[in-house]
Amino acid sequence: MNKISLISVAFLISSCFGVKHGGSSGRAKILEEFFIGDGKMQYFVKPLYFQGLNQSLIVDFTFRDSSGIKSKVNLNFSIISASKILKVDSIAVMDAIGRYRFSISAPKLMFHEVNGNEVTSRFSSSFEYDAFSSLILQEERIVVFCSDKSIFLPTSKTKKRSKKLARFFA
Repeated sequence: MNKISLISVAFLISSCFGVKHGGSSGRAKILEEFFIGDGKMQYFVKPLYFQGLNQSLIVDFTFRDSSGIKSKVNLNFSIISASKILKVDSIAVMDAIGRYRFSISAPKLMFHEVNGNEVTSRFSSSFEYDAFSSLILQEERIVVFCSDKSIFLPTSKTKKRSKKLARFFA
């Protein structure tokens, strides 16, 4: 009877986490895929890293693919700096030579976290999937935060990961 109880508990716990499709090992390093039913998939793009002058930026994306229905992409990002960032007016995404791609306005502040001399300011926003696909198809890009005009460039690791994402979503 104990074995049956253990198996039942293990099954119940594992079913709480949904069905996860990790894909190939290369894709699993940059992307998590979840089947959520009714022909829909949810994707989580693991954090991408950008470097600015005395600041760092970490972004991640979550969105659902629902067979042709236009979907929104949720963008969460953290700015790591010496002081709290209270407000970001907008984000402009540009390619490597400075051509404007799209912008995201009024991201919402989620929280601040102090760790020694650094402060992490976490924000959230959303935008159309079409803008996301143009973002990942660019090999290099600059993200500009208009509130203090900080410019963040992708790290070499982010450039490599972006190329893999572009192959997957192209």
